[in-house]
Amino acid sequence: MLKQIIKINENDTNIKISLKSNNSLVGSQQIIDDLIQSNSSNIINPVVDGEKIRFKPVSNIINFYFRDNNGISADFSRLGYLSNEINVFNLKICNSFFIIDVFDSYNINNQNKLFTMYITKIINENIIPVYNLSEYNNQLYYWYIPQNLINNNSNLETITLYSKFYFFDAKNGGLVRQFYNNDYSTNTTPIRNYFRTELNFSNKTWRIITNNYPTVYAMEYSTATEYLNKISNNIDKITNVKQIFPTGSTFNYEGGNYI
Repeated sequence: MLKQIIKINENDTNIKISLKSNNSLVGSQQIIDDLIQSNSSNIINPVVDGEKIRFKPVSNIINFYFRDNNGISADFSRLGYLSNEINVFNLKICNSFFIIDVFDSYNINNQNKLFTMYITKIINENIIPVYNLSEYNNQLYYWYIPQNLINNNSNLETITLYSKFYFFDAKNGGLVRQFYNNDYSTNTTPIRNYFRTELNFSNKTWRIITNNYPTVYAMEYSTATEYLNKISNNIDKITNVKQIFPTGSTFNYEGGNYI
């Protein structure tokens, strides 16, 4: 206990100042406030390293099989694309593309989507949806892996991810068609929709591992309209809006437009 004599109204008065308290948090509030602020920032706006590292394939040949009422094959004609539409790069074929989503797990309850890749140049020299990924002329040749994924697995040489394939069909109303892994054709669990993908951090390579490696067979699901609509409604939509150019020649800095 500390005692200090001071004068109040010209009289000597003793004021007792306690140096301890039954409240153990007294004096620690600043530390607590700093801790709350720091953790709140990490939760609300976690810092993610935006740098990406380029990985190239070991070897893979992906075959996309489409369905119609007569069967299934690696052929765009199954979707109703005509040979003249394909040969002259009609807009219907040029506006169609494959989507590859890559996840850290096939368990839909706790998976995280890591990144997305696209094949927009879907017509190759063979004019069929079969892509040799050991050749540099394919859009999937290089995968750009987030640096934070590499940092989080720095003690490992390889990790397994899970890839999922879709096709955006511009000819048929922008339907999104989903593929399953032929290795799991009789499986009824979510793994049927995914393709096991290995990243090698030492060699900076990737590959899709299948029973017929290096060949990958991606088979289209049902062509029933109800099913296709359900898949399409669960894919993030990208609005295709035509750019509107200004008609004036002088910029109006007050209104932010051209006159």
